[in-house]
Amino acid sequence: MPDGAAIAKKTWNPRLGIEGGISILGTTGVVRPFSCSAWIASIHRGIDVARANALPHVMGSTGATSEGWGQGAYSLPDIALIDMGDFVGGMLKYMRRHPVPNLSILGGFGKMVKLSQGAIDLHSARSQVDFDALAALACRFGMDRDAVASANSVLEVSQMATDDQRSALAEAVAAGARETALSHLRGAETVVEVAVISRDGQLLGRAGTIGKGGRDVRYAAQDTGAGGHCRITGRDPRPFGRAVGPANGLSGRCHAESGGIAGADARWWLWWSGGAGGILPQQWCRAGD
Repeated sequence: MPDGAAIAKKTWNPRLGIEGGISILGTTGVVRPFSCSAWIASIHRGIDVARANALPHVMGSTGATSEGWGQGAYSLPDIALIDMGDFVGGMLKYMRRHPVPNLSILGGFGKMVKLSQGAIDLHSARSQVDFDALAALACRFGMDRDAVASANSVLEVSQMATDDQRSALAEAVAAGARETALSHLRGAETVVEVAVISRDGQLLGRAGTIGKGGRDVRYAAQDTGAGGHCRITGRDPRPFGRAVGPANGLSGRCHAESGGIAGADARWWLWWSGGAGGILPQQWCRAGD
C-alpha cells in the first residue's frame, strides 16, 4: 500500500502493539467501537499491551483535549495512552486485576466532578452531576452556594468562579475523583493521579504525585539477576540503599545498557517520576555494587 508505513502511525495499531503493518478493514478502512462492550474491550487490550511492555506509567483520558495536555506533561509513548472515554469504571476494574505502577486519569471539569461524586460511567445518559453536592463543596471556597446549586452546567459554575476559587474547587474535585478511583482499585499496587483539564487544554486542578517527585511514586524495575542491591542515583526522595526485587513490591522491567546481560558491569535504568517533566529515565548503579 502506498505510504502504508506512514499511514499506520496515524492508526491505533501502535497503541495496540501492532508494528510493521497496517490494518485495512471494511470499505472505509476505519473502525469505530460503537458498542460499550467493544470500547471497554479496547481499553482492556490497551492495558494488556502496556503491561506486556512493562510500562511504568499509563494515562487514561476522557478525550483528545485532556490527552493532549497529558502528552505535553509526560511525553508518553502511544502504547501508554488509554482512550477510556466515559468508561473509567471499565478501566479501573480491569486494572484492579492487572495493575500498572502509575496511573494518570485526565478529564474535563464536568466528568471529573461526576467521578468525584462516585460515578464510574461518565456518559451524560448514565450519570449526572449532583449540583447540591457541588454547591456544598464550592461554598468552602467562598462561592455562592445557591448560585452553584441552581447552575445548569459545571461550565457555568466554572465561569462564575474567580481564578483562585476555580483552582481550589478543581483541586478538591481532583482529590475526590482520586479517592473514587482508589476505592475501585481496592488495594492494587498503583499510584493514582487525577488531573482536571479545561476546555482549552489547561490544567485546572490536580491530585496525586505522579510527575511531582512524591514519595509514593512506585518504581518499575526488577531484580537484576546478579544478586546485588542498587543505590538510587537520581533525584529521588526515598532513602538510598533501597533493595531491588519483587519482595519490595517493585514491578516492571529493567533496561540494561550492556546488551541485557546482568552482571557486575551491567548498568541499569530506573524509571522515576521527575519534578519537571514527568516520568524520565535515570541511571542506577552497577548491578552487584
